[in-house]
Amino acid sequence: MGEIRSLYVLPAEWGQGAGVALWDAAHDGLEEEGCTNVSAWVPVRNERAMRFFEYAGFKHEMTSLKTVPAGTARLEETRLKRTLG
Repeated sequence: MGEIRSLYVLPAEWGQGAGVALWDAAHDGLEEEGCTNVSAWVPVRNERAMRFFEYAGFKHEMTSLKTVPAGTARLEETRLKRTLG
């Protein structure tokens, strides 16, 4: 099992393939390490990130909601998972 901690693309670069390039590199690296599954924690209210990971084949793990510190705020995240191959 591999885990993606975050993929971040500056808004000025959105829609230009940078996110897909990051995912492709992560996917290749995870497979090289022998991972057969991968998960990613995504902020619940980040609809753009949710759509990106869903497009990449990730599915929600419905029981995975958690709240984590983010500076002085708290952030709700959910885990998405997929198989590699």
